[in-house]
Amino acid sequence: MLRRVLCRMPLSYGNRCCAAASAAPAQRRASLGLAYMFRLCACLLMLSFSACVFTPLDNDYVGPRERPESFSNYYAVGSSYTDFVGYEVTRSTSYVVRRFDLESEFGHTRVDYFDTGRGSEDVVLVFPVLGGRNIFSNYMAHYFADRGIDSVVVHRDSAFKKTENYIYLEEILRENVIKDRIVLDFFEREFGKKNFGGFGISRGAINLAITAGVDARLKYNVLAIGGADLISLFKDSEERGIEKYRRNVKLMYDLSDEEFYTSLEE
Repeated sequence: MLRRVLCRMPLSYGNRCCAAASAAPAQRRASLGLAYMFRLCACLLMLSFSACVFTPLDNDYVGPRERPESFSNYYAVGSSYTDFVGYEVTRSTSYVVRRFDLESEFGHTRVDYFDTGRGSEDVVLVFPVLGGRNIFSNYMAHYFADRGIDSVVVHRDSAFKKTENYIYLEEILRENVIKDRIVLDFFEREFGKKNFGGFGISRGAINLAITAGVDARLKYNVLAIGGADLISLFKDSEERGIEKYRRNVKLMYDLSDEEFYTSLEE
């Protein structure tokens, strides 16, 4: 179809627009040049819409910057996991779900491994929303596994949304990223995984964005998030849970609006 469309556009279109049959040779050459340019632009546009190619927003962009060594130091995993236990949770015709509890100097980490049994080097880590059961995360992990791709749901606790932990948000985020890296270590060492992807939802997308920026093993990532600017989210959101959190934090720590938002920015 692309060929048919392009063949209908080209030279005849340019000739009709830019040159009459009696035009001078110089005009004909200009007409041909315009027609070829039109054809090239149309081809690039169609390829872009088909997702076969993409055009960068910044022509000067040459790729991501090299990760500074301070990242590795700040998010260092120490001796990584020191012990783990695993057991089967459920199974289907396409995969088996095994739960693993990992122990490290940073505490306990739980993951659910949707194992297709194919022995692939590929795996997608699914990072869930904040709090509640992992309903949507499990759905996505099932979706991947049902199509032959091993997947892992990385469980989270509710420490992030507790009012009393407001002053520890940076440490909680740091610890989460370190635990994510420990999960990468675990599947790399115990299951021979080499190609890691990530799918993050809401709070999980925030975590994935940081972890992927720190650890080069997470190369293929999708972030599903409705509010990426956390400061603006806290300022402008009328969602009851956020309003309640904002009100309780200001009361607990005796903060003005300005002090609250400034502390978040820092």
